[in-house]
Amino acid sequence: MVWMADRMEWIVNGKKETVISVELMRRSDAYTIANFVPGAELMYRAAMGVFHAVDWHGRIAILTGGGNNGGDGFALACILADHGIFPDVFRISERLTEDGLHYFAQATQKGVCIRPFQESTALTHYDILVDCILGTGFSGMVRGLARNAIQSVNVADGFVVSVDIN
Repeated sequence: MVWMADRMEWIVNGKKETVISVELMRRSDAYTIANFVPGAELMYRAAMGVFHAVDWHGRIAILTGGGNNGGDGFALACILADHGIFPDVFRISERLTEDGLHYFAQATQKGVCIRPFQESTALTHYDILVDCILGTGFSGMVRGLARNAIQSVNVADGFVVSVDIN
């Protein structure tokens, strides 16, 4: 494993993997947006990266927050649906960004099951859980339903994929 100021690299199954810091991701997003790449395109790119990184199988849950990270989750739900895989999407927040709303509407049109996350929501029967609750814009203490959702993910037996931050 190699640690550099903005990223960490290691070899997994003979393949080099890199994880970048939150600060580098924030700077990268800001640069990309400033250079006229629309936010919806960034969401799609993030979702495609996640789609190609995971062996999708079994029951899948995507948990979405109200920010752009939640939009990444809705974009991923669209990509999965386009490949005949229909996840259950749990909304932590009623709020959506404009770009997130775009992918929410597409996911709804594609027949993806979207419902609100509740304190009583059990995630134990899912094989893959995708955490799109909080992204690089988050700071502070996790509270409310977001905290409950994270706790539910932590006790579930499924494989967890965290988009942006885990």
